[in-house]
Amino acid sequence: MRDKGADGSIGFRLPARLKENIISMFVLQGATYVLPLITVPYLVRVLGPSEYGELAFAQAFIAYFTIFVDYGFNLSATRRIALIRNDPDRLSRFVASVMTIKIVLAAIGFFVVFAVSMAIPRFAENRTLYLFTYVAVVGSVVFPLWLYRGLEAMKLMSILTIAGRAVSVVGIFLFVHQRGDMLTAALIQSSAMLLSGISALIMLRYLAPMHLVFPAAATMWETLLDGWYAFLSTSAILLYTSTNTFVLGLMVSPMDVGYYAAACKIISAVSGLVSPVSQAVYPHIVGLIAQSRDQALDFIGRLFWFQGVATFVLSIVLFVFAGMAVRILLGPQFLPCLALVRIMAFIPFVIGISNVLGIQTMMPFDMKKVFSRIIGGCGLLNLVVLFPFISYAGTSGAAWAVLTVETVVTGTMAIALMESGMLGRIVKYRVSLGGVT
Repeated sequence: MRDKGADGSIGFRLPARLKENIISMFVLQGATYVLPLITVPYLVRVLGPSEYGELAFAQAFIAYFTIFVDYGFNLSATRRIALIRNDPDRLSRFVASVMTIKIVLAAIGFFVVFAVSMAIPRFAENRTLYLFTYVAVVGSVVFPLWLYRGLEAMKLMSILTIAGRAVSVVGIFLFVHQRGDMLTAALIQSSAMLLSGISALIMLRYLAPMHLVFPAAATMWETLLDGWYAFLSTSAILLYTSTNTFVLGLMVSPMDVGYYAAACKIISAVSGLVSPVSQAVYPHIVGLIAQSRDQALDFIGRLFWFQGVATFVLSIVLFVFAGMAVRILLGPQFLPCLALVRIMAFIPFVIGISNVLGIQTMMPFDMKKVFSRIIGGCGLLNLVVLFPFISYAGTSGAAWAVLTVETVVTGTMAIALMESGMLGRIVKYRVSLGGVT
């Protein structure tokens, strides 16, 4: 993995499979954000700020149920799969357990959404919108991303995901043409993961030597316990991401929600460039830890510097060219988004650092409790500051709140890793064009 050059520097070579996984995840992430960036300018123009705001509010509401049904399995189950993937019997039992849990949680979520849409006037007037948007939750059940990641089958996962989203993009342009087509847009967007998931389930028979089993209650309970801290962490993250859009929807006009949601789309597109590396290297780091903690920390150190420098440059570019991005992607009617994009421009850099410290270090090194406490505490901090920030500054307040909380998350993770003695190992490397020294 490491080669010493003639000048004494230590170069860094990735295993071929990991390279393929990273490339596959970059292709997937490109499609994940490029395809929506094709449809978002179209949707914001066709639906207008108000209807686009209503759609964003519904998606923010349903995001709570997506997190509930995922139950942190994209972390905990991925880690477990990476360790047992060569044991067909254990793999089959574990996969059956996770799928059963997700189906039960999805059913519970559906009844909650239906009850809320019947009982609360704010939701009752758009009941069909929330039910259509809930199709995305069904898609998250059907598509076992956690299994594909644990098996390091990123290439196939990327192909299936891109295919589903491409169909969704085509559907948007074919069937959404005017104001009033908000429900059609919601159903088409929500169906993307469902289409990919159906294909993913069909392909599983060729991917891994598994067989159908009925999950034992003890295995399901063990799976729930193993995923608990990852679930708390991912749930808490929602407290300072989708919650801001949701709370805005309760406090300001749908038009203002539309401005904020559109700005967040641009920020997410840039922040999401971290995700391909994150998803590809996570199971690799888990495997390295099983062999040597020192090798794992060496790898994380290199990742820290490369990812930190790359996201810092991206944030600078985003801040400088925010006006151009808003005008080209969203159109002149969304110029109020410009200030929001500039406020949040450095979120990609902050997330790039926190991703390495949290997901790539604390989770694989079994610091799940500390990680979940940090995320949970910062999620509560967001709720504390969000309402006064919005009351004082409206949508700008929501933007400042998420930037503040993301920064606190990163700083708190750094302190925790410093206390554990790992932070020094991670940050000691110096990046140069010739390699890492």
